[in-house]
Order: sequence, then C-alpha cells, then structure tokens
Amino acid sequence: MKKFIKKLFYLLKIIRIKIFEWISKINPRLLNLTYILISFFSFFGGILTIFFIGKVYTPAVANDLVPYINFICWSVSILYIIQIILLILPGGRRFSWLNLFIKILFISTLNYFVYYIPDFISGYLHELNYIYYYKLFLIFLVFLRTISHWIENIYRITKQHPAKIFILSFIFIIIVGSILLLLPAATYENVKYEDSLFITVSAVCVTGLTPLNIATTFTWLGKLIILILIQIGGLGIMTITSFLALSFTRSDLSLKEQQGLGFSIGTSTYREVLKNLYLVVLITLFFESIGAVLIYFSVPANHFNTVSQHVFFAIFHSVSAFCNAGFSSIDAGMMNSAFVNNYLGIFTISGLIIFGGLGFFVIKSFVDNLFLYIKNFFRKLFKKDKIIKPKIVNINNIIVIRTTIILLILGILGILVLEANRGLNGFNWFNKIVHAFFCSVTPRTAGFNTIDFAIFSPATIMFIIILMWIGASPGSTGGGIKTTSIALAFLNARSLGRSQEKIRYKNKTISNASIQKAFVIIVFSLLTIFIGIIFICAFDPHLGFMNIMFEVFSAFGTVGLSLGITPDLSLSSKIVIIIEMFIGRMQFVILFLAIIKKTKQRLIKYPEVDLNL
Repeated sequence: MKKFIKKLFYLLKIIRIKIFEWISKINPRLLNLTYILISFFSFFGGILTIFFIGKVYTPAVANDLVPYINFICWSVSILYIIQIILLILPGGRRFSWLNLFIKILFISTLNYFVYYIPDFISGYLHELNYIYYYKLFLIFLVFLRTISHWIENIYRITKQHPAKIFILSFIFIIIVGSILLLLPAATYENVKYEDSLFITVSAVCVTGLTPLNIATTFTWLGKLIILILIQIGGLGIMTITSFLALSFTRSDLSLKEQQGLGFSIGTSTYREVLKNLYLVVLITLFFESIGAVLIYFSVPANHFNTVSQHVFFAIFHSVSAFCNAGFSSIDAGMMNSAFVNNYLGIFTISGLIIFGGLGFFVIKSFVDNLFLYIKNFFRKLFKKDKIIKPKIVNINNIIVIRTTIILLILGILGILVLEANRGLNGFNWFNKIVHAFFCSVTPRTAGFNTIDFAIFSPATIMFIIILMWIGASPGSTGGGIKTTSIALAFLNARSLGRSQEKIRYKNKTISNASIQKAFVIIVFSLLTIFIGIIFICAFDPHLGFMNIMFEVFSAFGTVGLSLGITPDLSLSSKIVIIIEMFIGRMQFVILFLAIIKKTKQRLIKYPEVDLNL
C-alpha cells in the first residue's frame, strides 16, 4: 500500500511538472495572441472614438453603433482578465504592478456612469448616453497604449539609424495631427489641408506660427488636439512612448530605444537616458502644473463663461509657454485684455519660457542642489552631520546659464535703447522695462508677444532676428542654433586671437567634436535660412524683404513671432516655412546622422594642409 501511495504521489508529481511545462510553453503564445486581439479591438475602438468625438457621422448612425461599443469593451475586458491569469501562471512575462492595476481599473470601471462632464465638452455629446463616451474614452486609452506598443516594437526590430527613427516619429505625428484637425467637430469653419498641415507642423515643432486665428477657427476639441501636439512636440514622441513602455509594460529599454531617446532628450550616455527619462517627464509636468495654477489665478474669471474654460485656458498657455510653442487659445494672444497689465501672468509665462529653454539637465542640477540644501537644513535642525558632495564643475551648465543671462540682459538693454522713445513711448518706465524684458525672453523660441512687433524699427527687428537665430539651449523644448553653439563660436574666436590650438574654459578643454558640430550648425542654419528667404522672395515678393526675413528666421528658430504676413503666404511659401520649421526642430546634426551613411574608419593619416583664410 505504501509503495502504491508513493508511486501515486510520484505520478502526480510528474503530471504536475508536465502540466507546468506545457503551461510554460503555451503561455507566451496565448499571451501574444491576447496582445494581438487587444490591438485589433482597441484599434477599432480608437477609430470609433475619433468617429464620435469628431462628429464624422449622422445622428441616425450613432445608436446603431452602440452594440459594437459594448462588444469592444467586453472583448478587451475579457482579454485583460485572460492576460492577468496568464501573467500569474508559470511562464508568464515580467509585468509591472502599475500595468496590473490599470488592467483591473479598466475592468472594474467598465460600467461606471459619469455624473459630471465638463460644460465645454457636454455640448458636443448629444447622440449617445454619457456612459458610452466614457467607454470610448477607456478604449481610446487602450488604443494609445497599443500605438505605444507598436512604436516600441519598431524601435527594437528596426535596423534604421536612431536619428532616422526620431525624424520619422515626428513625421508620423504630423500626418496624424493634420488629419485630426480636419474633423468637423474640431473647427467652426472649413479648414484647408494646407493650413491644417501648417498648424500641425508648427505645433509639433513647437513654433507658434499660424495662418489662422486659433481662438475663432478651432473648437475646444481642435484646441485640445493642438495642445496634445505641442506636448508631444516638446517632449518628443520617443520620450512619451518609452515612458509609457517603462511605466505600463516593461522594466527596461532596448539599446535602439536608448539611442533614439538620446536624440530626444539631449543626452548620449545610455545610463543617463534610463536615469533621466522619468525626470524629464516629471520636470515638465511639475513646471506646467505650477504655471497653470499661477496663470489661472492671474486672469480674472470674468474673462470666461465657465470654470472649465478658465481651467483649459490656464493649462493651454502653461504647456504652450514651457514647451516654447507660443500658441494662444484666445484672440490676440498676450495682447488680449486678459494679459494687459497682468504682471503675474506675464512673469509666469516668462519664467516658463526661460526654464523650458534652459534644458532638462540644467534644471536637474538645480533640483539636485535644492534637495541637497533642504536635506542639510533638516539635518542641521536634528543636529546631524551635513551631507557633503564633491562639487563637479559642469562646463555645459555654466555656458548655458551664463549665455542665457547675457542674452537676456543684452536683449532688455537693446530693446530699451532702441524702442524707449518709439515702440514703448506710451508706457511708463516700469512698463517699459517689463515689456522690454518680455520682448527679450520671447524671441528665445517662445513666440508670445505683448506688443505688436510690426511697430518696432528695422534696427530692433534685426536685433530680435539675432536673438531668434540663437534660440534656446540643448536638451530643451526650444529651437535655434542653441546657446552653446554661439558661445563656442565666441570662445573659438578668443582662442584664435590668443593663438591657442585648443579652446580652454574653466580649466577644461573643449573637444574638437563639439567645435565641429557648432560650426556645422551655424553655417548650415544660415544657409538654410537664406535659401528659404530667396524662395519666399521669389514666390511672394509683395510681402516685403524685412517681413520675409523675420518670418523665415522665426520659422527656423521655432519661435513663432511674425510681422503679420503668415496668413498672406501663398501655398508655395507655406511649404517653405513648413520645411524651415521642421529642419529647425530636427537640427542639422540629427539630419546628417539620419541621411549620411557612416564611413568605415581607416587607419590612414593624411598630411595636413593650411588654407588661406
């Protein structure tokens, strides 16, 4: 009997092992099948969401599609339940608790009824019960995660250069965004595709130039689409999708993703990419949240019909300012009465522009020093030893901060000297300084303006053009040739004057690679800009040379300032401006890496030759 029991237990053990082996073998296949089915259902759910929210239907069709909405919701819920079971069983993939929480939250809230819908949205929801819009919203979130998953797979399996993937990701977003802006519910009037494409490129490239009045042309949905495009353009689609991948799907990034992210967030070390990905997103959300709160309280509620409009206004301008986009959701932008003598609003937007243009890693160093100061303050209260960290001189941060301060001071002084008795003549000295400060900040790729730049003298316009050309700093949301490039140009001139073979700064030697990149950026930026000016002068000579030059510099620097000729551009000129905005956002180094093939290194050293200069 004992032998029989032992044999039985042994047999059961073998069966259990075989079952575990079979489950471990079949589990990944079933899991992949569920991902494919979820992608399939969420894709159609996303299309249905766009179909309803964009009002691409007749009222009679809406109720006929209700069974399909329910079917997609329940199908995705059942597949999520299967996924949760498969993840727990042997052979399941590694998963994050956040991913599991989201799936459980989706299933549990499937039939939750939405009691409150913001008033600026509820007016568009007539054909269906609110619960179905909520279901569509949930499915659309799944759809976004699906797209994230697709793009993530493209990063991993593609053999293309990461710079090319970076560029293609922006082109993909531009195409999708330009189509979404044509939805009937996104506009109050018919919009040509050329204008939709122009505004989409301007938003994704965080420029701010627009041939249409955003406030009167687009509905809340159109403005929301523009806001999302600005945020994607500021952070970069690769940053967002990789952030979603790490948060909701995996615990690591592929080497190809890390390389691509290096271009997106302005770092070359893979360890820095993984370390700073979350920080980039958190810094952005932190500054945009603080900015939205300050803008909300700076503008009186009587400028808006509802609280929802007030909140949306604050969020829109905060995101637009920090991403250095320059778009405004109200008529006349910052020249509107909502911002006239509104010093809190003006300084808030100025601060967002400056911090957004400094670069994420410069801000990170500030944050690290702030936290260290706070820690030491509390340690001193509790009579503990002070934390001392070695002070490492970061040449990049020093150059960025000093160049930024110098440009701001020169900008203020230059505008005051040139316009104190002209364009700023009607203001008292305090307001003159405030407007000169803002006019110095905004050419740093922001695009907001409290004064019509068309009233400025040609000398001031040329001065602003130089500021627009220089732009923001590396690793930021802004454009231009960057503060480091112009700083290196001056340091190089100084070293040549002193007959030095290398550029030395703060007991450090600047690498030849950095000097070469700065030279390429400066030379080819001017070449691209002047080619654009030549083409637009040929297409629209009646617009005036100064106006055209200002427009092209603004487009390349992703600034968004204009002397008022953007709506009058012909189709050919709009295409030129679109190309200028795109090249300005991508930067030449990335474009060269994407287009030019890397040559094989040869162990041959050719003789050096000095040219006559």
